[in-house]
Amino acid sequence: MTRSAKPSRKFILTAYAFVVVCGPPGAWLMGQTGLSLQSAACAPIGLLTLLVIAPIIEETVFRYGLQNWLNASFPAGVGCFSLANVMVALIFGGMHSLHQGSVWMLLTTVPALLFGWVWELSAGRLIVPVLLHAWYNLCIVLLSCH
Repeated sequence: MTRSAKPSRKFILTAYAFVVVCGPPGAWLMGQTGLSLQSAACAPIGLLTLLVIAPIIEETVFRYGLQNWLNASFPAGVGCFSLANVMVALIFGGMHSLHQGSVWMLLTTVPALLFGWVWELSAGRLIVPVLLHAWYNLCIVLLSCH
């Protein structure tokens, strides 16, 4: 299935709002699983990394680089998600699980899928997933750092 219909502006704004609203419950769910940030992440350099550096680097590599490249090779979709987005989200979650364990894979794969979705809806404007990624990280910080 090739995706060709351009979504309306209203749909795109609704999608953005949906992804923004999912941040706090996702952070809460993470806390309910017993996961939290290490204390070093709550220090100034850790916060800079979580809220600025990681979102910029990860979204540049995974969206602009990998997802862009895979979209050219795999134009098919899985529901409202491109196959490239699904693959990138799984890779993104897998990379996080290497350092933080398998529960983190699920807790990062789902947001990564949403970030890739809104990135495609925004016609490849990288600032969109970068800001959403920073928002999700901020929600986690607010629940983990006291």
